[in-house]
Amino acid sequence: MINFVENLNRNWIKALLYLFILFFLRVYFENTFFPLEINRFVFAHEIAFFFWGFFLILTLFCLSTREKLDRLFSVSSLIISLVILAPFLDKFIFGRTQPYDYTFTENFWMNFKYFFWKSSNVGKGLIIELALIIVFIAIYIFYRTRSFFKVLIIVALTYTGIQLVAAPKLYLPVPEFAGLAPMIPYFAVAERLLYFLFYFLSSLFLVILILFLRNRSLVISLLRNTRPLRTMNFILLTVAGLVVAQKLSFSYPDWIYALLALLSVFFLWQCSVIINDVYDVRIDRANLKKRPLVLRLIQPRDYLLLGLILGLLGIILSLLIGHVALLCSLFFFLLAILYSVPPFRLRRGLLAYPIIGLGSALSFMIGYSSGTSLLRVENLHVALEFFLYVFVVLTVGSVTKDAQDYEGERQMGIKNFFTIVERERARWIISLLLFLGFLSPLFFIFNYIDILFFLVMGTAAAILFYKRMSYPLTMVFYLMAAAYFLLRL
Repeated sequence: MINFVENLNRNWIKALLYLFILFFLRVYFENTFFPLEINRFVFAHEIAFFFWGFFLILTLFCLSTREKLDRLFSVSSLIISLVILAPFLDKFIFGRTQPYDYTFTENFWMNFKYFFWKSSNVGKGLIIELALIIVFIAIYIFYRTRSFFKVLIIVALTYTGIQLVAAPKLYLPVPEFAGLAPMIPYFAVAERLLYFLFYFLSSLFLVILILFLRNRSLVISLLRNTRPLRTMNFILLTVAGLVVAQKLSFSYPDWIYALLALLSVFFLWQCSVIINDVYDVRIDRANLKKRPLVLRLIQPRDYLLLGLILGLLGIILSLLIGHVALLCSLFFFLLAILYSVPPFRLRRGLLAYPIIGLGSALSFMIGYSSGTSLLRVENLHVALEFFLYVFVVLTVGSVTKDAQDYEGERQMGIKNFFTIVERERARWIISLLLFLGFLSPLFFIFNYIDILFFLVMGTAAAILFYKRMSYPLTMVFYLMAAAYFLLRL
């Protein structure tokens, strides 16, 4: 029987799709049977919670058994399917009418002792559901390990995890609503987003841990392939948007929306990186031999699906920010497709540079629109000025990236600035444009210290690029100049 279950659903894409539909239905039935406002924030929070539960079960199985990951994936997805039971049991058997809620922090030890039986926030059907999940986890671990000790340890960890998740105010920075009555709806949404971020980031950590336990080389290669310097560029641009919108704050709930914007841009950028790597693998074999596909650590199909999932996560995160961020993220995703995927494959020509510039400018706009669904009219003109500025400067600056790919792209017949223009002439032109680009912030900030700083940085970046043709070194100078620019805004 267990062997049948292990082989029931070993396709991870189909399993994730099944789980998403299952969790969506669970949230829908729960909030229909026990009246509560249904919106995208409720669905995001609760679906993220259930995925966290799934990945927790999968992590416990990876720690306690040596079974293949796809078999554990199948078993975990079947066990977590029990979450569909609670609303029906509580509605039609126990006659519950009130919605579920997190337990009070002052009742933590009582709930720990009695397994929520005396808590009005947790329904009896929900208690039965959780008990069944624990029992099936224990049965599977004992079947595979024949170790009572491992079963006791895993059951104890699962039980403790459930208790902690039921009382998130013990450790999450959720402020009380006292004195905030006129703003309660806004803060209630922020509270949902805080819970969502907690479960989302916890799930991400568990996924990385699971992959690390099963394929350490793949995880290390994927992390190295995040393009740290260019990732920092997109992070800084998002922060610039927050600065211009006057939303860069560590106060509640502004920091929640800022984090959503940063995560959205990060996932969208990583999506574009992976899609580009899938279709650039022949070029990378000549220049960049430590990338995951070149090392054959992952199949191209699985790698592409991973990229698409990251893009989807970036779009979902932007939806939680607002409509403007959603439109920007959809456009960003479209640019990633146009840049790398045949038959478009615009990276093979000079249109690659404005696509990179536009993607960078869209990152700025996602940060700018963070925390509101509409553009703020009072500083819209400032945002548009920065949008245009980022587009122009990074369209020109993106030409430097082709220095490291010159040999591979020349062999593939790809037309870029370095393969079209004679290489020595291109070196002179790009060095001059770099110098002028480093001086461009003086249009926005201007004093003697600023002039001296950008002159020094621009001169150093231009000379070093001319001598070494090093894109990473140029990025280091650019990031330092961009950070200084943000501090001076």
